[in-house]
Amino acid sequence: TGSYKFVSENTDGSCTVSSQQRFGTLQADLPALGPFPAVPLSEATERCKTVGTIYPFESMTFTFSEDGSKIKSAVWDTAADDETVKVDHMADCNVKDVPPYGGFGCLYTILMGKPLGPPPSLGPPPAE
Repeated sequence: TGSYKFVSENTDGSCTVSSQQRFGTLQADLPALGPFPAVPLSEATERCKTVGTIYPFESMTFTFSEDGSKIKSAVWDTAADDETVKVDHMADCNVKDVPPYGGFGCLYTILMGKPLGPPPSLGPPPAE
């Protein structure tokens, strides 16, 4: 689930939203999702099975189509590898010990008890 701290409309017609993600406990095997590995419940950390995960508040800015009926873009205002993500908006965040405090890297570190590692390359394989 999510929690929202503020929504503001900007002068250019975009809007900025501050949201906080809240995950429940892991209760079953998590299948592989795209480049992310499966996490069998039997191998998951005790933490993710007993304590829900609460991220800090993060800001994102949405732009809209000309007629305002569709989202054109959503940009998170903090880089994915920024370990200082909204420290002033930690509220009841319980991942302060797992930088970068949000995103799949943080979630999988909590699920597996170790960092996920770098994402796979989306480019062609290197020439031999």
